[in-house]
Amino acid sequence: MIVIIVAFFQNLLRRACENFFLLFKFKDDPVEEGKEEGRIRYGVRKPANPIKLLSRLEPHHWLALFIGFLAVYVDLLDFYVLAAAIKKISTYFGTSKTHVSDSLTYSMSMRIVGAGLFGLLGDYFGRKWPLVLNLFMLAGLQIASIYCHTIDQFLNVRLIFGLAMGGVYGLAASNLMENAPPESRGLLGGIFQSGAAASGLTSAAINLGVGPKPDSWKKMFWITIGLTFGAAVVRILIPESKQFRDAAKRKKNSLHGQTYKQRLIKFCKEFRKMLLLHWQTFVYCCIFVTLFQWAVHTYADNYVTFLIVSKGMTNSRASKITMITKAGCIIGVWTMGWLGEYIGRRRMAAFSALMAAITLPASIVPTSFSGLAAGGFFYQFFFETYGAILAAHLNELSPIAFRAVMPGIAYQFGASVSAPAAMIVNDIAEDKFIMQNGKRVEAYEPVIGTIMGIVYFLQIVFSLFGPEKRGADLAHFKPAGLEDDDEELPIGHHLPERGRSQSDVKDDKVPSL
Repeated sequence: MIVIIVAFFQNLLRRACENFFLLFKFKDDPVEEGKEEGRIRYGVRKPANPIKLLSRLEPHHWLALFIGFLAVYVDLLDFYVLAAAIKKISTYFGTSKTHVSDSLTYSMSMRIVGAGLFGLLGDYFGRKWPLVLNLFMLAGLQIASIYCHTIDQFLNVRLIFGLAMGGVYGLAASNLMENAPPESRGLLGGIFQSGAAASGLTSAAINLGVGPKPDSWKKMFWITIGLTFGAAVVRILIPESKQFRDAAKRKKNSLHGQTYKQRLIKFCKEFRKMLLLHWQTFVYCCIFVTLFQWAVHTYADNYVTFLIVSKGMTNSRASKITMITKAGCIIGVWTMGWLGEYIGRRRMAAFSALMAAITLPASIVPTSFSGLAAGGFFYQFFFETYGAILAAHLNELSPIAFRAVMPGIAYQFGASVSAPAAMIVNDIAEDKFIMQNGKRVEAYEPVIGTIMGIVYFLQIVFSLFGPEKRGADLAHFKPAGLEDDDEELPIGHHLPERGRSQSDVKDDKVPSL
């Protein structure tokens, strides 16, 4: 057993070192003309004009981007309106802000279950209808939240809400990346991720528009319900992706004459095979996303409360600051997602984490409206840009047949593990106090700063030593359970292997354990 453990860590160290040194290879290996598709890249290239990239998109590319952005936008908007209204809801139910923030924790803890359930449905039945069901569930549970009479009922509904919330990312991201042109993945991934920032901006605007009354949170929820139902209807109108339709036809022919039970058994066998071959990469993806989610939920979920309680801002001024800073966030994820396609996903993630750590004090130390708004704008330019690469990065690392379930579970695992972040910040800050402009206020500022500093350090480390498959073939799709003879690409294998560590290549061919 000791020998096995030592060998495992030796292999892990070797992989990490190989991945680290690949960061310093700035030129791609030469390749024959016409064989660029699916080539793994590690070099640095001159960025293409983003306007030209967008102008080359075909209608089905735009549809995939639109529904992906819209789905993530309404998914997180349903969540962020609660984060923006914590103080109102605590007053409405006559409880503490910490107790209400428990609902955020409950929702996030169930997201991994939803990711697994809807991800498997998406890989088996297609991206479209599982996402439609997912969005209708979100809207229905948002309605149920409004009609809760006690805080305990509210917390229980938000627990189930987390299950529905967990399925959206994997389905939307896989559909987008399978349709995106390889040279546009970074830019489209950044636009896709900006749906999160846009939802934060919108929640602040809604909070500002409905006013400070305790029961105004219900109006906020009704607005998001309408948008979520609308997104579900839009997804119904947009057809399934061509890749999945073609793959479904091949799968139907391959499995002709088999019972549903036989098909399900074959699917489960392929899923088990995927876990055996890719568990190390899967664990890395989970940790990578967990660090991103810890940063988001430590800072964003408490930002409005921090501005009101620690900085003495009114609900109106806090909402305006949030809107200004989220504008910086949207610009940042677009920019860094686009640059990541040419500079490298891991290089861009490490740079973003470093710059976010440097600019963090500018967003929490000032006491004036203008200081907080300006500092927050520049900080949030880098704040979520670590996540700008996520959609492309996770899909490129995922095996071919499980691009909905693996990125989805990894993303929501991060959300589940980071579930206590908002609660921890509130708990510590409400028990500790600092002096601010001669007043004794809750210690949100040092608590947020300390946690974020630790997270940014870990983000940089995992970005520098982790795997990357920039440029991997995502255009070809193979449904799980399809006979290997019916498809040239085996489960979990990407066409060319240049630009990847030898250990990573080996892990695609033999089980790690």
